[in-house]
Formats: sequence, structure tokens, C-alpha cells
Amino acid sequence: MRTTISAQNVAVENPLWMNGSLQINPALSLTYNRIYVILFTLLVFLGLLLILKRTTLGLQVRAVSQNRAMARALGVRSARAED
Repeated sequence: MRTTISAQNVAVENPLWMNGSLQINPALSLTYNRIYVILFTLLVFLGLLLILKRTTLGLQVRAVSQNRAMARALGVRSARAED
């Protein structure tokens, strides 16, 4: 892997808009990059939740996870799901 990619350690820096921190109180300070990661994670979670609750794909995923035999009887292809 080192031969292919290289052995150099490259420093990664935050963009300027991610520098700094939000001071909540004297004992608690959250860095902006941590806040952005938390917001991004919540956005991905909400996206997955919407997909699973509001789409046909989500309905099929839930059907297979609850009762695979019945889902297969209704035409859901569940061969990729493992036991």
C-alpha cells in the first residue's frame, strides 16, 4: 500500500470557516468542525429515515426484515438479504 500511495504523511487542515469554537459556558466549548460533523450526521440520519419511511424501497426493506417469507410471497426479491 505504501508503494502505491506513498509513505509521506500529509497534514490535513480544516478550512477557515471550520476554525474556532462555540463557547457554551466556561466549562463547555464545542469546535465548529465537531458541530458540522454532528449536523452532517443528523442530515444523513434524517435522509435514511425518510427513505425507509416514505419510499417503496423502504417499505420493501421493512417487509423483508419483519417477515421474509411473506415479503417473497408478495413479490419482493429478498435473495440478497442474509439470515
